[in-house]
Amino acid sequence: MLGPLALFFIAAYILRDAHPPLSLPSLVYFGTLVITVVMRLFDIEFLGGTTLGGHPARIKHWVTYALFTAFAATLAWGVIQYIIWSEQKLSVPARERPERAW
Repeated sequence: MLGPLALFFIAAYILRDAHPPLSLPSLVYFGTLVITVVMRLFDIEFLGGTTLGGHPARIKHWVTYALFTAFAATLAWGVIQYIIWSEQKLSVPARERPERAW
């Protein structure tokens, strides 16, 4: 539960400070993603992790979790990078702005 929450806050930090795709926060984001997926596997294998219905979780549940989490987190990161890119592309630096006639 803490892994997805950490991913959310790291993503918000990346978006707020407009970090480029190849930056330390992006590395931390994907590192947190890997740790989240591996810890779920550890939970299932060694701690008797369960599903939402209270049934014992199996490896097939972990595969579904890993694929969905990786896809959703990567998609969210891509959307954030697109937002940053589009804002940077649309913003015109002050020195390039035309002077006003009035």
